[in-house]
Amino acid sequence: MNISPKKQQPQTMQEKNTDKNIICSAYFPKTDTHALVQEENDCVYLYLYIRPDSKDTEIRACWVRNYGKAIDAVDEKALDAGAQPRMPLRVCRHPQGAARLDPKNLRLVFLEDGDGAALYEGDQLLAVIPGWASSGEFTGYARDAVGTSPFAWELGKPRQNDIFKRVRQAESYWKSMQDNATWEHFRDQHLQAIERAYGPHAEYLVVDVGYFPPRAVVTVREGDTVWLFTLGMSLLQQPSVDRFTQYPEGLRRAELAMGVREDLFREHRDAFVAYLVGLSDIPWNYTTFLGDGHTVLFDIEPFGKHLSHALLLEGEANFSEKLYDDFRGDPVNCLWVVPITEKQQHYAEELGNEALMKCARGDVHQRAFRVFDGQEKFLLPEKDCK
Repeated sequence: MNISPKKQQPQTMQEKNTDKNIICSAYFPKTDTHALVQEENDCVYLYLYIRPDSKDTEIRACWVRNYGKAIDAVDEKALDAGAQPRMPLRVCRHPQGAARLDPKNLRLVFLEDGDGAALYEGDQLLAVIPGWASSGEFTGYARDAVGTSPFAWELGKPRQNDIFKRVRQAESYWKSMQDNATWEHFRDQHLQAIERAYGPHAEYLVVDVGYFPPRAVVTVREGDTVWLFTLGMSLLQQPSVDRFTQYPEGLRRAELAMGVREDLFREHRDAFVAYLVGLSDIPWNYTTFLGDGHTVLFDIEPFGKHLSHALLLEGEANFSEKLYDDFRGDPVNCLWVVPITEKQQHYAEELGNEALMKCARGDVHQRAFRVFDGQEKFLLPEKDCK
């Protein structure tokens, strides 16, 4: 399996007219998220550039080590000059400076969601920028840090810090993706799960255009209904989940599904397929995640003029239907796309998903509720639905 990034970066690079030296660099295979290791001002930092080509680029930086002697206070002179500061003396494991890093011994490992990266020197973990790091009080972990500082927190030992386990799991994941066996097993399991529940698939549409992760949209025809399922979205963990919950396992992985009346699908087939594909890219394009009760835009013409949004409903929670087995210890949520009006979207946003579900027209446990027919699935009351 090809998990090469879309862009390649030299392993070492001296920037013109500066003392900045990039000694290790890598791109996340799914997006243009860029991790790099930079020497400057007698110190080393690990950087993560998220959405580097957009107007809302996010830059995270974590100190790795000082080459030069540490100073007693924060290196304000470097900060004022726009340079990366050395770690202050009191929180630096090597106050006289540590050995220079050899680029040949360095490697970068992305976490499974692409929202974090780790730096190794040989088999030694030097630094990690996890998904919950920011430009505030916590920017990442470093082996050579002592205690906490605005530039890095002490990495500690594996028994003290769960991040070691997360990085090991990420390494195991990327190794498993080096050949087709993992993908083929994953694909076959998901396809079998879909067919057990909904019948033989009619189409298997490859939609990854050669980039990682491999992805498809599967269609199943059942009477006058066409069921659509994404296949491959849950190969990657969704980013940002750790920022919103202490129990991220239940939200990390998801696939999308939608039912469409056969005549509408026949007339707008490409639009429905493209919509699901675009929706499945949102987590990594915008560093977010999709989950039960979330609402998104629904822009398939001509329906989007009236049904302008879609409510995502997790199958097991709302319809008592668990479609997929766990993948790498995480549940795989099946999020059903149910188009709604703008007014219904505001209603759900204000009062919650459960309040809107009480306003459903018909039995939500019947599959017909999940079939898009161009009509509203909810009827809002004058006051509250009982």
